Amino acid sequence: MKTEIKKRIEDTTQDVVAKRRQEAERLRQEKKDQEEMVELYRQQEKLKNTSLKQVIRNTEKEAEEKRRKDFAQKKAIARNNLEEKVLRENQRRMLHEQQVSKMEQEELELIQRLQNTQ
Repeated sequence: MKTEIKKRIEDTTQDVVAKRRQEAERLRQEKKDQEEMVELYRQQEKLKNTSLKQVIRNTEKEAEEKRRKDFAQKKAIARNNLEEKVLRENQRRMLHEQQVSKMEQEELELIQRLQNTQ
């Protein structure tokens, strides 16, 4: 009877120890799994942030390129407008000079006619 009780106590003690070991192993594995999940989450966040930074850089680069293009286009339009204005002014000046020259020629002819009549 005593041996039976000792045997039961031993068996129970061994069962308790085995269960504790199993529980400790389960907890270690659970902790390891959680750490792996946290590391995976961190890597995903880092990748997401890297991608987001690249999108922002690309957007900024596109905006800068658009500003440069718009500036160049405005500059070209202003240059064309100025060239057209200069051309119009030159044409107006040449027309005026032609008119003045024609009037001077007419004046000379009139003066000659007047001198010839005297």
